[in-house]
Amino acid sequence: MEKIEVKPQILFENRSVTLSLLEGTMLLVTYKSWANSEEYRLNLDKQVELVKQHRLTKAVFDLRKMGVISSENQHYTSQVYMPRITQAGLKHSALIVPEDVFGQASAKNVTNRVKNEVIFSVHYFNDLNHGLAWLATV
Repeated sequence: MEKIEVKPQILFENRSVTLSLLEGTMLLVTYKSWANSEEYRLNLDKQVELVKQHRLTKAVFDLRKMGVISSENQHYTSQVYMPRITQAGLKHSALIVPEDVFGQASAKNVTNRVKNEVIFSVHYFNDLNHGLAWLATV
């Protein structure tokens, strides 16, 4: 597979996440470390704002360094964030799964909770290049 050149334009960054615009067409969410509840929810709110502001329909979520999501934040993600980001315009997402098994379980838990409700597609990948390649086709 040919490697896709990623030239992100950073739109927001803090200790735990970098939110970038790729080629003006998709949001790249790169988790750098675990975030406490307040920071985690701020990161989600910022994602919704950027999807809406830039009229984005695609996003890649690089969760490899995210860590475990608390059950309260899993609930917030599925019940508050997912409907809001869908309403903001997101249609397709690629999830680069966390490296650790507990993080993987957290990520899958969130998407499984909303599987029948979310109207955007979610596909899982082990590396960023495969996720970007898939998004380029939709």
